[in-house]
Amino acid sequence: EFVFGSSLGYKFVSKKELGLLQAGAFVQAASIFAGFILLGKFVEDQLKPGVVGLSPDAIMAMSAAIALLAISAAVALYLDIRKARIHARARAEVNKTGFEWLTSQEADFFLRKGRDAGELTDLLMESSEGLVNKILDTRVDLPRHFFTLLASIGYLGYLSPALFTVLVVVLGVVGVASGVFGQLAETRMKEVAAARRALDQKGKDTLGHAYNLKALGADRQAVENYRAVAQKFAVASSRHADVRAWAWMSTSALTDFASK
Repeated sequence: EFVFGSSLGYKFVSKKELGLLQAGAFVQAASIFAGFILLGKFVEDQLKPGVVGLSPDAIMAMSAAIALLAISAAVALYLDIRKARIHARARAEVNKTGFEWLTSQEADFFLRKGRDAGELTDLLMESSEGLVNKILDTRVDLPRHFFTLLASIGYLGYLSPALFTVLVVVLGVVGVASGVFGQLAETRMKEVAAARRALDQKGKDTLGHAYNLKALGADRQAVENYRAVAQKFAVASSRHADVRAWAWMSTSALTDFASK
C-alpha cells in the first residue's frame, strides 16, 4: 500500500495467466487425490485374506494410480516453473511502476520524516514482493488447498462418519488457532520490519557522522544509542519467533493427531 492500492497489483498478472495456473492447480490436486485413492484400494485388496498374486483389476488400479501420480508430478513441475517466471516478471513490473511513482513525487515527499534513498528502496522491494506473493497465493494456491480439503473431508465422511466428526472438530480448532496466530504473526512481522529499518538508519547515521562524533567525543554515546536500537530489533525478532513457535505447536500438534 506504500506505492499501490491493494487491488492495483492484479494488473501485473493477466487473467489468462491466473486462469491457466488455477486450472493446472486443480488438475494437480485432483490427480494426486484420485491416485492415492486408487493406491489405497490396491493395498486394501492385496491385504485381504486368501489373496495370492495380482489380479487384473489390481494391476489396472495400480497402473492408473501410478499414471495419475505421474501426471500430478508433471503438472506440479510445470506450475512451479510458470509461477517462478510469472513472479519474476510481475515483480519487475511492480518495481518499475513503483520507481516511476516515486520519481514523480515532489521534493517535499523525500524530505518528509527524513526519508532517504535506502529506506525508500527497501520499502519498494518489500511492497513488490508482498504484493506479487499475495496475488499468486490467494488466486492459485488457496483455491487448490481448499479443493483438496473439501475432497478429503468428503471422502473421509464416506469411509468413516466417526473419523469425519473428529476431523471437523480438529479442523475447526486449527482454523481458529491459525487465524489468531496468523494475525498476531503479521503484526509482529511489521514490528520486525520497522525495527530493522530503524536499525539500518541508525547505522547509516552513525557511520555517516563518525568523524564528527569522534571529534566531539560522542562516539561512546553513539555506540550506546546504536545498541539500544539493536536491542529493540532483537526483542521484536524474538517476539515474532515466539508467535511462530506457538502457531506451529498448536496447528501441527492437532493436524498430526488427526492424520494418525
